[in-house]
Amino acid sequence: MAINKQSLRIHAVWLIVCGAVWYFSRNDAARDAAAGGPQLPVVKPRPAAQTTAVPAAPASSTATLIVEMAERISRMTPVEYGARYTELLVGPESSRSLLERAAMLAEIDAGRAAAAYLAYKKRTGATFTENSSAIRPMLTAAGEREGLRALQAMEQTNPEFHELDSLIHGWAMKKPQEAVSWFNSLPEDAPRQADALSGLMWGVGQGDPATARAVFLKLSPDDQLTSVSGLAQSLYTSRGPAGLEALLPGMSPEMSAKLILSAVPRTRSRSPGEVVPWLAGYVASVPATAVPFRTAWQRWQATDPQAARAWQQSHPEFESVINDQEAP
Repeated sequence: MAINKQSLRIHAVWLIVCGAVWYFSRNDAARDAAAGGPQLPVVKPRPAAQTTAVPAAPASSTATLIVEMAERISRMTPVEYGARYTELLVGPESSRSLLERAAMLAEIDAGRAAAAYLAYKKRTGATFTENSSAIRPMLTAAGEREGLRALQAMEQTNPEFHELDSLIHGWAMKKPQEAVSWFNSLPEDAPRQADALSGLMWGVGQGDPATARAVFLKLSPDDQLTSVSGLAQSLYTSRGPAGLEALLPGMSPEMSAKLILSAVPRTRSRSPGEVVPWLAGYVASVPATAVPFRTAWQRWQATDPQAARAWQQSHPEFESVINDQEAP
């Protein structure tokens, strides 16, 4: 049976676009997790975006639009790609602009990533050493798709580009062994090792928890401290408590506590019915979890009071913690 390559390509773009539109629509906390960790404030933010309401189009019209976008984007030179992607980032947001951004990420390559980065920095006036959060998803996508080639293209643009961790994050998420081998080949005095390690552990944790654990255990104590927060949040965000729990066996009590507490900021993205029982298991051994435990229980009580009360009644030993008293 003959395979229609154009049809397959359109189908692949459609899947990527759907995922990316969802990605761009997520809340800030989840977006940070997918972009290489907690983001620094944008030094020179873009003008306030204005959302433009666009009537929903029929599915057939949307499919046609996607095909047209994909074909037009595929013909763009890197410079044209960079100019258009930048225009979409700094312009008003609409359902169509989000769709086009997603379609452009489906066609990203190393040269286009470098061109878009240069165009965005020039348009916003940000320097290479200043953080630009808006461009991070593009670098993560480029790292995921092109890996080392994307890194080399960006280093040719400027070896000190601030958002290195986002690119390494994408690379390590897609090809963890390749990214780990690259990191291990760096000389001990290589600049920005901490940034590279942060992105590496975010990506590996999100894509391959078993590799993440193996890599983490081989790190020096100093490197473990550098990467513990990103790894814990990556595992918890992508796989929940079970992902983090798989990392704990063999860890010292001190390191286990650091991993658990590092994941706490991401508990807001999970159901309180999941968070409360999980944190309850650590209230006694890691007293600092008492406050986030109580916060999660209050959130549970507000959203599902019947379930929260049932759990409280079946676990009377936590009554004092819930009431802001001493831990059991």
